[in-house]
Amino acid sequence: MQILSARFRLASDPQSRRLGRERPLEVPHSQWTLGLVIVAMSACQSTSSGPDVEQPEWDPAAPLALVQRAEASHGRQAATLFLRAAEAYGALDDWVTAEATLQQLDPQALSTTDEVTFYLAALRTAIRLEQPDRAQAAWDTATLGMTEHRSLRTSDYYPLTSELCELLRRYRCAFDALVQYQPEAANRQAVHDRLWTLMNRVGPNATQTLTGGERDPWWQLQLAMTTSFSVHEQRGRFSAWTELWPNHPFAVTPPTVLARLLLPVWVPRSIGLMIPLNGSLAAAGRAVRDGFIAAYLHDPTPNKPRLKIYDTAIAATPELYEQSLVDGMELIVGPLSKQNLRTMAGLNPEVPVLGLNYLDGPGTPALRQLGLAIEDEARTIVDRLLLDARERLLVVHNGEDWALRGVQTVAAAWPYGIEIQPFADIKTIPEAIGEAMRVTASQTRRQALSDLLGVDLQFLPRPRSDLDGVVAFVSHIEAAALVPALKFHFADHLPVYASSQSARTINSLSELNGFHISAMPFDLDDDSLTASIKQNFDVARSTVGALYALGVDAYRIADRWQLFATENDQIYGSTGRLHLDADGRIRRTLAWALVSRGELTPTL
Repeated sequence: MQILSARFRLASDPQSRRLGRERPLEVPHSQWTLGLVIVAMSACQSTSSGPDVEQPEWDPAAPLALVQRAEASHGRQAATLFLRAAEAYGALDDWVTAEATLQQLDPQALSTTDEVTFYLAALRTAIRLEQPDRAQAAWDTATLGMTEHRSLRTSDYYPLTSELCELLRRYRCAFDALVQYQPEAANRQAVHDRLWTLMNRVGPNATQTLTGGERDPWWQLQLAMTTSFSVHEQRGRFSAWTELWPNHPFAVTPPTVLARLLLPVWVPRSIGLMIPLNGSLAAAGRAVRDGFIAAYLHDPTPNKPRLKIYDTAIAATPELYEQSLVDGMELIVGPLSKQNLRTMAGLNPEVPVLGLNYLDGPGTPALRQLGLAIEDEARTIVDRLLLDARERLLVVHNGEDWALRGVQTVAAAWPYGIEIQPFADIKTIPEAIGEAMRVTASQTRRQALSDLLGVDLQFLPRPRSDLDGVVAFVSHIEAAALVPALKFHFADHLPVYASSQSARTINSLSELNGFHISAMPFDLDDDSLTASIKQNFDVARSTVGALYALGVDAYRIADRWQLFATENDQIYGSTGRLHLDADGRIRRTLAWALVSRGELTPTL
């Protein structure tokens, strides 16, 4: 069967060809409406002739032998052997060789069944090699080629479609594809675990818009879990949901994360909070304390742990640690300063410790680390830029240490072109933007040519056409100065992505209208706990406002200590979506907001 249409574009933007612009649509819920609309085909009879070739047995450990046999064969026999060899290389995780082997065969020479296998093998290989464009093209071909072949639900089509969507950072699409897959009993737990992970990556803002549709029970459960403050509250809501939907796949085979909620887990009976309440870090320490205690009082769990606060400004860390053991503390939250945290790590603590900063090196098995690192915001910005299909970036920064670390993180992760433009102070922002937009260089060339010709040449600057966006690591005052500089140098059409530092002000953000801001959920939420903290402690005017949110999340992690143990476990916290790395660092994925009418407006 010869396909006349070489590509069937799923993209919502037909003019784009790069990652994120050429993306699968949301996967519909009917088997035969999954993008399998009427396609133009001709010669719907097989172009191959002769009987099907007997499927040879193959050893995954010896793909080279299959390649050698294929090279000595012809027609269908050669194509079949090349396909088996590619599968064997894939079984060995040698995807580069698998791709090269697939390119040696003629898919039209394959039997009908093997043609489907080839489509899926090409798709799987491109995904494993993280080649979005190749994977998209392979998916298009597979989708067209499978319309008249075996049932999609009996193949790997849906799981691979889900993987492609995930590669393109389209997590709702990934969920919609995988939820249509009907795994065998032995594979059901793994599929449900993957579904739950994808649902969590969609995010709470999007989840609220998904309840009420065909997948309502799925998203009702996800929303119930992400909006629960404590393990106690999650258990109650999960039990109520299973009573309402007893035959739901997640009720019959719950994701591992949810199943663990129903098991007895260790919770600390006493928590020691080690923070500075005097000295230069007193304001920071008190903000953490107030956020932690507010969360403790908000928690509806009965028999909550006993709390004791230790002031790190009046005693050394080793002394406070020994005293905490005497006092019977079963979990320590703190210290806050990096130096004190290094000292704590050197003590090889006997009890679990949640440090409120990050060590330069790896921690210890009992030590986890939570902080407000700019690197987390930078990674969030990179993910958003890729999702929005930006490629060529201009990164502007103020040269401060936090901004430099943000720039380094973006530069290390960015796969496309990037230009970095620092500025010395707020007065030099227009000059720096002019240099970045190459206006300064154009003016220099005009002046040189005018001097050479002895005439005053007219000069009309033109905007650069090769930039897709601006990333800003600047303060709010600097961001306000950046806006007119971009406009003056013909760059105000470029979208600006900025870290939360740009939005930290008690005044209106109207001068930043249109900015995309990586924001802590604490800055966007209006739940009762967040509202109470903001009202009682005047967070908007505080220079340490983010540390209230850090205190809240420290309590959340203490409450879930044993359930928050792997990278698959996530907490929707006040500082971001939290997950634990293998090195004990707790990473944050922040929310997104658009500055509109002078305020931060949450976006999906």
